[in-house]
Amino acid sequence: MWEKIKKFIIGKVIFSKVLGKLVKHATSALVGLLFGAELAPYVQPIIKAMDLTQAQVEAGLMVAFAALFGAIWNFVQHRIFKE
Repeated sequence: MWEKIKKFIIGKVIFSKVLGKLVKHATSALVGLLFGAELAPYVQPIIKAMDLTQAQVEAGLMVAFAALFGAIWNFVQHRIFKE
């Protein structure tokens, strides 16, 4: 029983917290690069042509990063940990 609880806490709760922080920081970094001073002249016309706001771009990137890191974690669990 204790082992199952420990696996749940380590595998689900801690991982979801780490994944959430990783997604948040990766998204912030990418949005900062896209909307920053150096890349803005190249990226802004594309984003305006697509009629997107910065919040929409950030939300879309968060979903994409969460899906990517979730898929990587599932692969690691099934291939390496054999759960």
